[in-house]
Amino acid sequence: MQQFNLIRIFTYVCAFLFLFSCNKAKEEYYERPGWLEPPIYQQLKEKGNFTNYLKLVDKANYTQTLNGAGYYTVFAPTDEAFESFFATHNFSSIDDIDSTLVKEIVTYSMCITPASYETIDDFQDGTTSATLESKRDKAFKRTTYNYKWVYQETDVNGVERYVIDYNSSPGVAGNATQIFNSDDFNQKNIPFFTAAYMAQRGISAADYNYFYPNTELTDFNVVDAQVIEKDLWAENGIIHVVDEVISPLNNLEEILAETNECSNFKEMLDKYMVEYSLAFESFQLKYEQSSGQRQDVYMKCYRGAAFNLNCENYLTFLSNSSQMDAQIDGYTLFAPTNSAMQDFYNDKFFKYGYNSIDDMPSYIINEFVNAHMFMNTVWPTRFDITTNLYGEEARFNANSDVVKKEIGSNGVFYAVDKVQATNAFSTVLADILLNPDYSLMYQALLDVEPMAENLKSTKAKYIVFPISNAQFNQAGLEYNSNSNSWVFTDDVNRPDLGTSPSNALSRLLYLHIILVNDDSFDITTGSGLVKAYNDEYIGYNNGRVYGSGNSVALRPRILSPIESGAINGQSYALTNAIMFSNGNIGEVLSVSSIKKAYKATQLMAYLRKIANATYINDEGVETYLAGTVYNESNQQIKDISNTSFITIFLPNDEAIDKAVADGVLKPINDFANGTLGSGVLGDDNLSLENFIKYHIIKNNIKVGDVLSTKLSTYRKLDDGTFATLQIDGDNAENPGTLKVVDNQGRTANVVTSSTMAYNILGNRVIVHVIDNYLTY
Repeated sequence: MQQFNLIRIFTYVCAFLFLFSCNKAKEEYYERPGWLEPPIYQQLKEKGNFTNYLKLVDKANYTQTLNGAGYYTVFAPTDEAFESFFATHNFSSIDDIDSTLVKEIVTYSMCITPASYETIDDFQDGTTSATLESKRDKAFKRTTYNYKWVYQETDVNGVERYVIDYNSSPGVAGNATQIFNSDDFNQKNIPFFTAAYMAQRGISAADYNYFYPNTELTDFNVVDAQVIEKDLWAENGIIHVVDEVISPLNNLEEILAETNECSNFKEMLDKYMVEYSLAFESFQLKYEQSSGQRQDVYMKCYRGAAFNLNCENYLTFLSNSSQMDAQIDGYTLFAPTNSAMQDFYNDKFFKYGYNSIDDMPSYIINEFVNAHMFMNTVWPTRFDITTNLYGEEARFNANSDVVKKEIGSNGVFYAVDKVQATNAFSTVLADILLNPDYSLMYQALLDVEPMAENLKSTKAKYIVFPISNAQFNQAGLEYNSNSNSWVFTDDVNRPDLGTSPSNALSRLLYLHIILVNDDSFDITTGSGLVKAYNDEYIGYNNGRVYGSGNSVALRPRILSPIESGAINGQSYALTNAIMFSNGNIGEVLSVSSIKKAYKATQLMAYLRKIANATYINDEGVETYLAGTVYNESNQQIKDISNTSFITIFLPNDEAIDKAVADGVLKPINDFANGTLGSGVLGDDNLSLENFIKYHIIKNNIKVGDVLSTKLSTYRKLDDGTFATLQIDGDNAENPGTLKVVDNQGRTANVVTSSTMAYNILGNRVIVHVIDNYLTY
């Protein structure tokens, strides 16, 4: 028993000695390594030249933060920097600086991640596609601990409310969904400029000194300060010593608010674009917990704008964007001065029917504002290559047009003494956009994409005939704002316009837009045909224009050119709209000019006769011939739809008489004689079908076209191919002529002795009377 006790005692002693040695080893393991630098606060204190900065840190209650755990980048200003700061702001010591500014300076000097000189300009891209090379030297901003949080604001209507700024931007002119992240504090960014970043981006000292003329650009600048000592490693981060005290930069909204010479532009934004919406309950609770009070907090955004001026995050919460994308880019705002705004109001905005901004629809205001908002950083040497949402470069002179410039926490601000010469207000689109009488046409341009964008383009020239709101109604179309759709007037059926209001709208719209290829072309004089935007021809004749749906008596008259100085064409007001027809070939072959003036009626007589031909069948019943080439009820030629672009060479009556004399056609009295039976009727029908289809080509050809080519007709051959005709037009020897040569080498000339015999318009059809028949 005694031996057992001795063994037990020995075991306890060994266990105690083992545990004692383990605890001692553990203490040694967790001891602070000798090689580890002191924390940021202690290190700055030991250096002795940061007394004022550390007093600021103490006063802001950030002593423990910079002395404890964490990992920060700190831009620490020296005591000499503070002496300059005191002198500039009439302070004698730290004690004169109010607590709000104290905290602002301290939090803005601290970045949320550590970065050495070698890595600070590397983009912290967390996307899976990012590579080390794709991130290197791409960044010029870092996120700080400075943020605005909830504040009180009185809006333009005098309503005071608690507000939190939106921490994301819609991305594309308000069309994307606005996103608010309750867990994001919308922290400000601090810009810096390293030699590697400047070289990689192709930015020069001229760009930096444009904003900071009194600071020399070195290999490492932060805002307007130089980094005079870099990469001081600390236990909880990295210190870069700067020679200036850096106050938090304002964001674009704050800069604009302080720029009195741009107050009219700010008023436009505040009145027509700023929107407040009640914050989510999760955020309301968060604010209540932090403030100790329950208040309705409203989220503030810029509805319809390219970006939110108060957003610090750039595109962070949009799809395909990086959480840290504010490091590599930001917004740019060109704010016109009050005098520039007034000049624009007088010269453009209020010149065509609107008398005030209040009268204007929001899309005009949005168009104007977004022309001045760029989704990227526009450096002063890159005005001509950086574009806004509309693909337009910054149309300003950085030296003569800019009256104020400032780099903000979320972008670059320029106050300019003229407005952006945006295409929307300097092209033919402006003639429609700025006239309230043409508001429906602008709606139509938006709905028939991409016509609004096309009319803004300066890469093409146009003739435009704006359709007034009243003319849309007269034409049988109106816009239903409740359903956001076009309907036929009074919702009645309009067979003359087709079965689809949207199709009728696009066709009507296209007829009023001409793409000009010849700058010398003048539609107000002379006569002829010209292609509208949808390749359908419209006619012009000494101050009048017309489509296939306009009778001679109701052809629109050109009232006057709209003198807007459009850089991409000319607009003209009309008495009524250019109309189209939905009819078939028989409709145009029956027009009065063909019947009366040029006696080309016999072919229609053949068509009508075959359409109404009957015979007595085996049961003794009178029966219509099936499958005739012409259907009189809808005036359609067999196998030729009313959506096809065709040209008809119509033999005049003299030419038809010749065809009869040559045995190509039967005399009209002997043709389609039902008493001879169905077989003879069928032969007559086939003979007429082959005859007329050989006079119809699969294209629009007008007198005046310069061409010499073979074109297919609708005459189908036994091998399945289609017979052709040789077309020769407008040659040097015979200008203004059109000649057709058939398979037998026979020639027919278009009758051009009067404009009533050629270039006759039908539904996508051009008819020319010819002096001979054609045969295969």
